[in-house]
Amino acid sequence: MIRNLPLLLRFLAANALCLLLMTAPVKAENVTLNFSNADLLAVINSVSQITGKNFIIDPRVKGKVTVISAKPLNEDEVYNVFLSILQVHGFATVPTENAI
Repeated sequence: MIRNLPLLLRFLAANALCLLLMTAPVKAENVTLNFSNADLLAVINSVSQITGKNFIIDPRVKGKVTVISAKPLNEDEVYNVFLSILQVHGFATVPTENAI
């Protein structure tokens, strides 16, 4: 029998909260993009973390990307750069209610 059950429950709740916070999207005010020959899927993952947007990715989406921003960008600017990257590679987005 566990003698200190309330303490154990508080410990487990604190750990669960830490895990939740670690997996939450990164909402940065401004970021500088610096991708050199990066995998397009890695760039999509970064854009998702920066913007908090969800992406459903077609398996045909592949490529290498080089992007360097001279100044920090806000979320909207990052997303617009991302749309340009996709366009250059012949891809496009289809926004839906919960994902892109």
